[in-house]
Amino acid sequence: MKKLKIDWKQMFLEKGEKIGLGVALALTILFFLLGQIWGWTSGSPGSNAEALQTLATTVSNRQRQAKLEKGDADYPPEMQKAGDFVALKPVNPDEYRTAMMFDTPRQTDTKRRNPTIMAPDEFLVKSVLTQLRSYDLTVNKATGKIEKVTVVEGADTGMGGGAPGMLGPTVASQNDYRKRLGSMGGSSLGPTTPEGPPGGMGRFGYPGYGPGMAPTAGTKNTIKSIPVDQLDKLGQSYAFAEKVWPLPMVIVAGSFPYKAQVEEFQRALRLNSPRAVINEVNQYGRRGKDGRYPASFQFRGLEVERIEVGPDGKPVKRLGKETTWTPIDFERTYKPVVVFTGKRFEEEDPSLADLMPISADLMMGLPMQFHQDRYPKLLTQLDTIKKTLKEIQEKAAKDLVAPKSPFDQEDFNAFGGNTRPTTSPGGTGTFPPGMGEGPSRPLTPPGMSDPYNPYGPQGQQSEGLVPDHCMLRFVDVSVEPGKTYKYRVRVKMNNPNYAVEPGKRSDTYPHFAREETLVSPPVEIPQLVSVPAELHVYAVDQKEVEGRDYKGHNSSEQGNKQKVILQIHRWLDAYYPNPNDRRNSRVVGSWSVAERLGIYRGEYVQRMAKVEVPVKPLDQADFILANDPANRNPREKHLINVPFGDDSVLVDFEGGDMVYRKTIKIGEKTTTKNLADKAATEVLILSPDGKLIAHNSVADKEDSTRTQRLKNWREQIKKLKEGKPSGGTGGSPFGQP
Repeated sequence: MKKLKIDWKQMFLEKGEKIGLGVALALTILFFLLGQIWGWTSGSPGSNAEALQTLATTVSNRQRQAKLEKGDADYPPEMQKAGDFVALKPVNPDEYRTAMMFDTPRQTDTKRRNPTIMAPDEFLVKSVLTQLRSYDLTVNKATGKIEKVTVVEGADTGMGGGAPGMLGPTVASQNDYRKRLGSMGGSSLGPTTPEGPPGGMGRFGYPGYGPGMAPTAGTKNTIKSIPVDQLDKLGQSYAFAEKVWPLPMVIVAGSFPYKAQVEEFQRALRLNSPRAVINEVNQYGRRGKDGRYPASFQFRGLEVERIEVGPDGKPVKRLGKETTWTPIDFERTYKPVVVFTGKRFEEEDPSLADLMPISADLMMGLPMQFHQDRYPKLLTQLDTIKKTLKEIQEKAAKDLVAPKSPFDQEDFNAFGGNTRPTTSPGGTGTFPPGMGEGPSRPLTPPGMSDPYNPYGPQGQQSEGLVPDHCMLRFVDVSVEPGKTYKYRVRVKMNNPNYAVEPGKRSDTYPHFAREETLVSPPVEIPQLVSVPAELHVYAVDQKEVEGRDYKGHNSSEQGNKQKVILQIHRWLDAYYPNPNDRRNSRVVGSWSVAERLGIYRGEYVQRMAKVEVPVKPLDQADFILANDPANRNPREKHLINVPFGDDSVLVDFEGGDMVYRKTIKIGEKTTTKNLADKAATEVLILSPDGKLIAHNSVADKEDSTRTQRLKNWREQIKKLKEGKPSGGTGGSPFGQP
């Protein structure tokens, strides 16, 4: 028989899958059958567990019943001792516990730490255009020193002091103005401060000096320029000459968590009460010029940074680069304002009198203006401040835990007392007037064992009320009209652990004693602020608004298909009596209105308009209407040529008076009729920076700012024509710009 030959390789190639599946199936069936057999023969789980338990019990019983057999005593002694120990009966240790005779104290660190400086928690921001009451000072361009001050001698100077209708204050009432200037750091304004235009005002520096300071013709007063060191020789017949300083500014008001800061100092300095915190004197610190030590709890003002942003809040770009945060140098910007205004500030709201002592060193004063109530009242609108004042009134607290001003009289500081004192019925007193005139903290009484707690370990004096919040405010006088800004702030305080020689101070660690001031983390103020533009164009024809009763300027000018009537409001810093002589200017610092100007399509939105202009002569106390010496018509002697507008272009307009033809069919006849209608005027203007601006006559007509500004401007002009006082005698002539 022939042997069967199998080609395994070929077979697996052709039928390998079937062979594999068959083998797997056979193994599965085998394991299943074995499992069934083991399950039937292995017994039940209960019986198996019972058998195991029986075995375990048997072994346990044998262990408990075991006895020493003969020969076990021959084990080594160590094994026998171990057996004896195991056989001992256990005892409860709590039955033998005794009271502890010694208590080892836990190690604690009693050294002082630096407190964390809190951040302000609420803000309000507002921009304003101001008419500051400025003295006329002559500054040496090279040294920045004030050399001369202009005074007025005449019949109207005897009752100064800023009374309505009077030149003031008188030189004699100033108690030596030279000393006042000396208290501002030697009256040096720096040699790089820019000048204003002749007779005008430096927008970002001190007021200019030039022909615009000439006395007004026909007055009885005489103007003199007196060296500062000779002022004490003048008497009551002389008064300081005043002029207008037009200056845009941004005011930022906020609140600071005062109580939380006091509690943080108390914790970090290991003191026993808020009163101890407020009254602690740092005898390791640097003495002031008066020989006194600094207070431990003392605000040192604010560090403020500013960035220019667009309407979307993002930094603007200059030459392809984004602007960055820039610190505001109050020494350079705010000090000239303080000096030229004679340290005169607007009176604070009487309702804030209780918080003024506590907020002293976080507040910048608002320089005095010619018209009262022109600054926005921001502090009284803060919710945290309103809540704190309510708490003080409810508790009738007259003993507020408040620090004193630490600044020497010869130091300039933008904060620390630059406000006008104010009181209120039942209040806690006045805020120290002037700049840096408050005393520093007193020395520790002789024999005081604990220099960090003047009232002893028990706090023997009344603690008083620690208000939840105090106020803060700063003024930025270096802003530019038409721009938008964002600010961020840090609060500065004395370092209570500072030491001139850190290594000699044992109550704290040396690294806590090195920095003289502590600063809070920066806080960005969420609100953006836009400085008011100095020019506003409105698609309004005032003659159409008032109808036939209109008697304003350019009442005869008519619009047509190529010309539209516009109204332009301009903030007028100064004007030139002779437009061709740019060296001779007159300071104004006020809004001016061109009520009706006709502009053609495609032209620049700018025209010369004759309007009345209020000015403040040096030798007079109030404003007057400027005269045009070249105009001999007595009815027009107060009309001054003032340029209105800018390089914007009138692109197009439509609306206004419109006529269209309507077809009318009567029977078999068809005729046409002209129908007149009036539509809202739409005006499109291209600004100098390339932006298209749309105006609508209906919206501009109802604009409340426009109508109020026009009304106030007319009222001021009317008062001046009637010879009534208009400056420094009550409400603002323009409200809030």
